[in-house]
Amino acid sequence: MMAEGQECSGALQAVNDMLLSSYTGVLRFFDSWPPAEDASFVSLRAKGGFTVSAALQGGVVAPVAVVSEVGSSCSMLSPWASGLAVVDGAGNKVDAANEGGGVWRWSTTTGGTYTVSAA
Repeated sequence: MMAEGQECSGALQAVNDMLLSSYTGVLRFFDSWPPAEDASFVSLRAKGGFTVSAALQGGVVAPVAVVSEVGSSCSMLSPWASGLAVVDGAGNKVDAANEGGGVWRWSTTTGGTYTVSAA
């Protein structure tokens, strides 16, 4: 017999994966979400020790917030055609390297917060 609430855990994971996926070590936003439908999430966990918050409004991804829990490098598929810009919690620009295929990578520090937006 299943404990109460467990029957929904698979459905919740499916919705979370529509909003944010990171199975390959690359953050991807709203890949499986209908672009015409607004959506947002706060503090979803991603592979690599990150918590991420983002919103999709009018088919456009708003600036994304990334918190690094372990200080590893962060890889992200840019949801913006122009590429991306990364700023740390102190407002300093962080260098992000274009890895090709729309994927960008930058170094993080443990506990560091980063705002990522269109370049």
